[in-house]
Amino acid sequence: MTARSLPRDPSELSDLRDSTTASDLAVRFFHLEKSLPLASAQRSAAEAEAVNALVAGLPSPDYRAVRAGLEDEARTAGEQLARDPSLREAFAALPLTGEDRVVLLGDSITDDLCSWGHLLSAALAVHRPGAVVVNNGWTGSTTQEAVSRFELVAAARPTWVLQMLGTNDVRRHGRLRVPTTSTRESARDLRALEEMVASVPGARHVVLTPPPVDGQLAAAWPGFQAEVISWDGEDLDGLVAVIREQASVPLIDVHRALADLDPARWLLPDGVHPSRGGQRLIAEVVVRGLAALH
Repeated sequence: MTARSLPRDPSELSDLRDSTTASDLAVRFFHLEKSLPLASAQRSAAEAEAVNALVAGLPSPDYRAVRAGLEDEARTAGEQLARDPSLREAFAALPLTGEDRVVLLGDSITDDLCSWGHLLSAALAVHRPGAVVVNNGWTGSTTQEAVSRFELVAAARPTWVLQMLGTNDVRRHGRLRVPTTSTRESARDLRALEEMVASVPGARHVVLTPPPVDGQLAAAWPGFQAEVISWDGEDLDGLVAVIREQASVPLIDVHRALADLDPARWLLPDGVHPSRGGQRLIAEVVVRGLAALH
């Protein structure tokens, strides 16, 4: 998959527009019901909503309305994806049935209520009715945190695990810009995740490389400045090279597919998270990649 195989300008793919208000971003990217304490305690939906609304700084009814709007928009975008004539053959060739349970293992790029995973879920409802997509993306997750959270993945009884991790492994902290993990540690965690998925009966594992980041945009983003965190595109490029070299399971190279595109076409202004159009492009890459599996 190369950038040349991707479709027209992402702004033409959907009528969705990105909001970067603090509340909308909090609703879109932070879902504390997935935290280990809340998930383990099996808190009610109302309790989880109250916690999420507090984080977003919204009254619960307002939080509920914003979230419902984002979910409806993602569902619409997924249905548009399902009807795209250029993907007709890819959807027909998907090695999935209505009996499959697809668990997504990732960070905020996956956790995003407008993510490629939610678009894939809506598209599968059209092409593989009955298939279930469980979004286990967790904002801020590193590969090590994914290892620590893996029992949530196993508990979802996956027949497929689609994994997109690595962006937060190269996140840098403080004025000294200390990286979250070393490449060696990330490589160890990625091997561990392969072993852990292999231990789940009947689960097929597919690794997705994370999309590129724009370090200059990230450095200028006020939210990241406040947290004193940053990214360097070369750091992520290096980790992606390790992912490609090390993976012993099928790999879909999202990073390569988007690397040659102008970041303004598919990234939010923070330089790290895909826009809605970018998420649509990732979903297309994933559909084509899955269709190519045998």
